[in-house]
Amino acid sequence: MAKHLDTGKQGEAIAAQYLLSQNYTLLEKNWRAGHLELDIIAKKEGLVIIAEVKTRTGRPQNY
Repeated sequence: MAKHLDTGKQGEAIAAQYLLSQNYTLLEKNWRAGHLELDIIAKKEGLVIIAEVKTRTGRPQNY
């Protein structure tokens, strides 16, 4: 797998773990419709979120 794809998958895994730690239920990961893709679809109570995950490498930022 290309390095940038591996980095992206790692970022998606971190995002999914964060949502699980916040008591979200993961409904789908890498959901596709034709050539479109949604990285994460999650639900908590009545709220559904759709997440497009962007991952950077390099120096950490203060968030």
